[in-house]
Amino acid sequence: MRHAWLALPLLLLAAACGDEQALIEVSPAKHDFGRVMQGETREFSFTLTNHSDRTVGFKAVPNCACFAAAHGLRPLDPGQSQQFHVLFDTTDLTGPVKGKWITLHTDHPDVGGVVVPLEGEIFEAFTWTPERFRLGEIDGRPGNYEPRMIRVRPRSGYTVRLERAVPVPAILTCKVIPEASGGFDVAVSIPRNIRRPIGPFRAHVRLELALTAPSGAEMKLSRAVEFAGA
Repeated sequence: MRHAWLALPLLLLAAACGDEQALIEVSPAKHDFGRVMQGETREFSFTLTNHSDRTVGFKAVPNCACFAAAHGLRPLDPGQSQQFHVLFDTTDLTGPVKGKWITLHTDHPDVGGVVVPLEGEIFEAFTWTPERFRLGEIDGRPGNYEPRMIRVRPRSGYTVRLERAVPVPAILTCKVIPEASGGFDVAVSIPRNIRRPIGPFRAHVRLELALTAPSGAEMKLSRAVEFAGA
């Protein structure tokens, strides 16, 4: 019986240690941005709280350029909280985004850093093909003057509009051909009065687009299709 009474305080102490509050708390502890359209920027707000007995400074460091702290973090006095905003930039990514995080480094000697796991999935609201093709040397051969087609097609529920096609070099010409699905083709060609050899060269056409989501939200996007010379 005496052994049972001795064990009870030890169990209570262990339970108290297991429930000990973190000195620096981030709520929620992680975040899944869900499905996000490529080119879109999402923002999510966490609450950062200082439960320690000293003023703590912070610095946010992501492990991926697709995430960033939206605003600076101020030092927190004991018991204070602040909103911590994270931006998710999907411009250069596609597919699942996993194994990413932001570390909140602190100057608290007993904390160091707090890791906030982040993830999401990026989908394309439209397709464009091809991303690259060969143009050939401009030397008067007939095949080099045949138009090359860039095909842009929206996903179901989205619409995409070409605002401007910018060819580099400027000798290239672009003709927009509407397509029944709501997309369009861009026929890129070399004027037939160009007879002297000026290739091989590297060129591209930049498509400046306006994309409308099913919700009616519109965003501006840019895509480049590269042409490789002979």
